[in-house]
Amino acid sequence: MRNGIVLSYNKVVGIGVIRDSNHQHILFHHSTISVIPLNGSEVTFEIEFRNGSLVAVNVKFSAVKVTSDNIMLSE
Repeated sequence: MRNGIVLSYNKVVGIGVIRDSNHQHILFHHSTISVIPLNGSEVTFEIEFRNGSLVAVNVKFSAVKVTSDNIMLSE
């Protein structure tokens, strides 16, 4: 498992960017998450190689609160 921070998430297209502990920028897709993340959320994830690039899968968020709209809130 890798650790990282969500840099951005575009809920219209369902794609986000995580910066991992090696300062790599890795994309993730809405199908790998169950809530809409806030920028700065801490995550753990695995890496897969798809369509010629690395993507984050099995993204898990740590220490978050979720609203009824499935939107993450910082503590």
